[in-house]
Amino acid sequence: GGTAVQRALTQRWTADNLSAGYYDKYADRFEQMFGGPHGQIVDWLKAHAVTADIRHVIELGCGDGRALAAMAERIPEIEGWTGVDINAEIIARNQDTFADRHDLDFIAADATEWLANHAGPGTLLMTFGGVMEYMAPETLKTWFRLLAEKQGAGVLLLEPIDPKHDLASDPASHIWGWEDTYSHNHRALLEKAGYRIVKADEADFLKYRFIMMLAAPVTS
Repeated sequence: GGTAVQRALTQRWTADNLSAGYYDKYADRFEQMFGGPHGQIVDWLKAHAVTADIRHVIELGCGDGRALAAMAERIPEIEGWTGVDINAEIIARNQDTFADRHDLDFIAADATEWLANHAGPGTLLMTFGGVMEYMAPETLKTWFRLLAEKQGAGVLLLEPIDPKHDLASDPASHIWGWEDTYSHNHRALLEKAGYRIVKADEADFLKYRFIMMLAAPVTS
């Protein structure tokens, strides 16, 4: 089932299976993505932060924290930024690297459990570069429901999906690609969970199809 697939996928990202050196190896990808067509998500969030009263951004699967730190620098209107990751080694390094950044906080924890205990009004959930692809659709539904129940401010995502996934006619999630990860129809999942899509776009990177999306609870 989906839970077993997710367990196998997320296990790859623990400190036991993935050292902090992995993030150094692919550090240039962040610059290419954030400095390229995917950078527009910064403008989306900056504009939305004011109207939606966003006070806290939680990045699930934050990795080396560079995306979170860059977003925080460019959007000072948002006071709090928290990066959550299951890899305790990279979180420890982030805590050291960004020790002088009092707007940033890094936590080693299970995303769902942490979100349940810390999400609240003014909270936006973010993933950058590929996190939801490792999560079963049931987990995403839980994340979105938790955020809505706690009067959260929305969801911002940048995720790869199957180039053959017809988002207009296929609302389901399916396994694809060399990593056997999930291709989700994020719009369908979010709308079913009671969100409206504020912004959405696509931009390929290294021959991969990436979806960018900003969503807010219908009530906000």
